[in-house]
Amino acid sequence: MLVKNNFRLNNIDMPVIKYKGTDGEWHFLEDDVMEETIDVVQTSGTSSADVMSQSAVTEIISGISETVESHEDNINDLEHQTMTTARALTDLDSRVTPITPHITDDSVHLNTTEKTNLDSLATNIETISGLTEEDKLKLVTLNRRVRKDWTNSMSLSEFKQTLKDAITNMSLEKYGMKVGDYFTTSHTISSENISFTYIIAGFNIAKGNVGGYRLSDDHLAIIVSTSKTVPWNSSGAVSASTNHTLSTGGTWTTGSGACYANSDLHYYLTNTVLPHVKTDLGSDNIKSHTKYYTNAINTSGYNRFGTATGCASGVNSYQNQQICALSEIQVYGSIVWSSSGFDTGEACHQLDVFRVYTMNEVFGWLYPWLRDIASRTTACEANDQGHAAGDTSEGKVSNKRPAVGLVIFA
Repeated sequence: MLVKNNFRLNNIDMPVIKYKGTDGEWHFLEDDVMEETIDVVQTSGTSSADVMSQSAVTEIISGISETVESHEDNINDLEHQTMTTARALTDLDSRVTPITPHITDDSVHLNTTEKTNLDSLATNIETISGLTEEDKLKLVTLNRRVRKDWTNSMSLSEFKQTLKDAITNMSLEKYGMKVGDYFTTSHTISSENISFTYIIAGFNIAKGNVGGYRLSDDHLAIIVSTSKTVPWNSSGAVSASTNHTLSTGGTWTTGSGACYANSDLHYYLTNTVLPHVKTDLGSDNIKSHTKYYTNAINTSGYNRFGTATGCASGVNSYQNQQICALSEIQVYGSIVWSSSGFDTGEACHQLDVFRVYTMNEVFGWLYPWLRDIASRTTACEANDQGHAAGDTSEGKVSNKRPAVGLVIFA
């Protein structure tokens, strides 16, 4: 007898053919194509109307074979998909770094070795980057926005030594100083008490080995601001002085001259102010080098006023110079009323102090003479309101202005 039943495989109803063979046992065959139940009575050597025809049995077997082949195809597809999935997982695994959780120290997710290394690193970092007292002083100095008067904080000799140490280390901040800081002392000159204020102006303004006006040593520029007022030229004109003439070798002779080289201002700075500076800061610390000063004037030449009232027309190099007045460029960063390119000379860039502070922050109510001339009868000056001046009413050379000079300290 051949019987068709249904059973569930993976939640799918599957038709099953059950038959009893010649061995007397029941057998099961899957058959997707059987649509009805067939009874088969098997007798030896005989057949009846209930016995299936040979063609019907062949058809059944053929259907069973097709079903088996279909299942084999499905199995092959499943194996192919399994292999594809396995390859994809292998590829993904090769591109992903597994993360192994740390179990030694759950609070920081570090094992013992890592934590030890981190602690050691932290100690080293603190040693390297830890702020020393010197570092703190540097930070405070760099963030300081005002000039500091060191007069009551140290003696003049200590101030001088600190400047020398700063040059050695090329750092003012290491010692709590910055450009613009100053020290004031006083001297009696011709029974008059004259104050000398030494203002730190910047490093290495003449550093280099090209030409005699350059210095190979590291140095500081120091502005010497005095309370003494003097005329630029006693004759009332920059074109001639009746008292002195500066030679190219840096010595003075009696006679007449012209422009800054032979002015009463430069003579006063060199012969009266400089000796006291050497006393205060040390004669060996004040360096000499060659400077370029105007020494001739075209009395009818056009100037920056746009008038033919005279301008500088010549320049010369003067050796062994240790002090001179500031130039417009050193104060303002460019010429303002300077009458010609001859006024520039070697003083051709702005001092650091005037990049941080304005002129009137440095000099206050003073408006000192500068070394540039504006016309035959007018010299340049730094006005007390902070601007450059040089007009005939305020800047006429016969008037008196503070004598302010620049020295190189090394």
